[in-house]
Amino acid sequence: MKPVEFLKALGVAILAIVLDILCAVGVVWVWALINRPNPPLAMTDPIVVDLSTQSTRICGPIILALLVWFFSRKRPDRNAYAFALAVIGFYFVVDWGMVGFQGMWQPVALGIAALKLAGALFGAWLAKRSA
Repeated sequence: MKPVEFLKALGVAILAIVLDILCAVGVVWVWALINRPNPPLAMTDPIVVDLSTQSTRICGPIILALLVWFFSRKRPDRNAYAFALAVIGFYFVVDWGMVGFQGMWQPVALGIAALKLAGALFGAWLAKRSA
């Protein structure tokens, strides 16, 4: 991969994080609209943490698969798997860096990381398959 490809991978990783956060906020917002909690929810409420964790388990791998596929499908000269690994590497550095790398070795965090890695690699596989 060329050096500029790493910058593209960083951009895709940041885009994936933003989309993942928007999905989590959307899931919590819809849940709050349906259930009308009283008093209003805070960011540290257990239900908010649980809903956002479940959201990132589902949406994160899908987002990464779609983004890696989208940015690799028309570039047969780019190694899609190397691009996917670069994206996921930057994703984890930025994502875990936002929380000071706390809790990154917890089983839940590692499980979600494995799901997101699988999603990124699936996107690379789709890109190679459709090229």
